[in-house]
Amino acid sequence: MKQFSCMVEKHLAGQDGIPVLACYVPGSEGGPLVFLQHGYTGCKEMDLQFGMRIAQEGYFVVLPDARLHGERRPPDFQQIFESDFYNRFVDVIEGTVQDITQLIDYFGRDEAGLAGISMGGFITFLAAVREPRLKAVVPIIGSPKLLPGPDTPADQPGLDRFDVIPEAEKIRPKAILVLNGMKDEIVRPDGVMQMDPVLRDLYRDIPERYELVLFENVGHEVTEEMKQRTVDWFKKHLPVR
Repeated sequence: MKQFSCMVEKHLAGQDGIPVLACYVPGSEGGPLVFLQHGYTGCKEMDLQFGMRIAQEGYFVVLPDARLHGERRPPDFQQIFESDFYNRFVDVIEGTVQDITQLIDYFGRDEAGLAGISMGGFITFLAAVREPRLKAVVPIIGSPKLLPGPDTPADQPGLDRFDVIPEAEKIRPKAILVLNGMKDEIVRPDGVMQMDPVLRDLYRDIPERYELVLFENVGHEVTEEMKQRTVDWFKKHLPVR
């Protein structure tokens, strides 16, 4: 892996003042824009090392705080989610996708990449459907649909609000790499496995632009191999010129 010193800057970006970190190697400010989106209860700082790893390859990496997270986290965060978890979770996903569109405008780019972890993976799937300027996306330990847990009633309010599989055709021709652990009990791989035949059919004439990797002995975690595959995917499908 290349080793260069990275600059890290804090911005309050866009018309809504979205808190973000931007990291890049000096001289690479004009490199391809890549977003790295954190998970539930997390914040932008948590994934900075991963972001810097991507930036080492010449990318301009932006890590936003999701809605209601990080610097945007309200004092009553726990109560907000305890009272109506799935509806609030989907609100965060949808709002943060709107933020990503706003941030692409703010940084003045015609194309971008996006990787997201856990809740950030849900955000990545929805953004892949809604934002045409995204050219390469990597949902990591996320899901294209909400699934009930073992103790969750199937009719729990909000569960039916998030399912991008029926809109999968809008993802094509973006390059999409999906990374999940087979032993993940928090975000089970069932959703990505349901979506797999749909995407394989949609990408049958461009198979190099879709890949699902299921890690046999991995739970709800981001492994070194996942990180390296993410970097390699951007290098292949959103190359630094």
